[in-house]
Amino acid sequence: MPNLADFDTVVVESCSLVDILLEAVGESRKVCESRIETVRERLRKLLKSGGDVYAIVAPPAYEKLEERPFIRRLGNEKWLPIPLEMMAEPCDTKREVDDAWKRYFDIVRRVSHVFGEDIEDLSEISAEHKGECHIQVWVYALARNRQGQPLGVITGYSAHPYGKTSSGKRREDWQQAPAVSSGRLVLLPPPTEVSLQEGIQILLEDFCGVEPRSLPPSWAVGISMPNDEDFVEAIAKAEGDKQRVEETLRDLLAKKEHRDSFKALLYEQSAPLQDKCRETFEAVGISTSDSPVSDEFLIHCGAEKALVEVTGTKKSIAHRDLSQLHKDIANYFTETKAEIKGVLVGNAWKDIPLEERDTADRPNFPNDVVRFATNHGIALVSGIELFRAYCAFLEGRLDGKTVFERLMKAAGIFKLAE
Repeated sequence: MPNLADFDTVVVESCSLVDILLEAVGESRKVCESRIETVRERLRKLLKSGGDVYAIVAPPAYEKLEERPFIRRLGNEKWLPIPLEMMAEPCDTKREVDDAWKRYFDIVRRVSHVFGEDIEDLSEISAEHKGECHIQVWVYALARNRQGQPLGVITGYSAHPYGKTSSGKRREDWQQAPAVSSGRLVLLPPPTEVSLQEGIQILLEDFCGVEPRSLPPSWAVGISMPNDEDFVEAIAKAEGDKQRVEETLRDLLAKKEHRDSFKALLYEQSAPLQDKCRETFEAVGISTSDSPVSDEFLIHCGAEKALVEVTGTKKSIAHRDLSQLHKDIANYFTETKAEIKGVLVGNAWKDIPLEERDTADRPNFPNDVVRFATNHGIALVSGIELFRAYCAFLEGRLDGKTVFERLMKAAGIFKLAE
């Protein structure tokens, strides 16, 4: 995708997006939605730089579902850089058409949706200006139906810096002179009397300075040229190769994303860290189950079990984290009349680089935590060490049985991956 902010003018035709979204399922749908977000972001930067966007906007699409609700609205309008609402309103009346746009609206006999004139969510535009400006959006109707609803609009915004107090704090009032005046976003309904290509051609001719060009008539498509069959065959083969490459790429990207998700062991906390730790144990071949005495989990191999406590923090692991695990071990014995091993996975200093952790002044596990764990036979595992163990498993140097046996024998700090 080109860097759209490098252009003065961009023309968007979103009608083809409907078919793409309806055909895409699973990972393909996720890829499409991710690319739509990228388009929105780049169009927003284009507007911020003063560029113009002319868009033929497809009405919202709906797909049928087997489960309830039986239909779902697709986000085929989520690429809009300014989130103007579209509302279902079939009509074939036009009035108050702007003179400059009469030629385009002459090819639009009927519309299924109209545009709103109010914009409630300006968070993305505000973020584009680092939240330091008041955003004023303007909307101008190019044509209206009999009810006065816009059939097409031009919209844009201006960013006005907030005032400052004598101490440099932001005031909620804002200066009148805008720091930035955006380019124009023109939103139009699809043509009904001519093809989409002809509608785009009118935009190019009337507003983009492109010289008129004749479109090929239908009879010209049927004229044969030498070696046409060879070209058709080569194109079909290339399209097949492209599809296979795209499928391979999607599969590789999904696998890489899954592998990279285990880096969360190094920076997450709370429930997300607990879920990733449990997934890591399962990935290396260690079974897990819910804990009967806490919201954590058990790991087990055969008849042997261990109770796991997971915590992430911006500092060293605290004694209270270990005390909670010790209480859970006691509660487990009370409930089951069986002793159980305790394992504390602690992701300490989660917000700083790995090489700056576990130093003399930043220990993962302070001395009092290590002493208590050693005296009570509790294994202390850092998030870094669990991540290294997973990497050793990927390299074939470590298996789940070995990891489990090492955990069951450990007391205090120890190295899983060595």
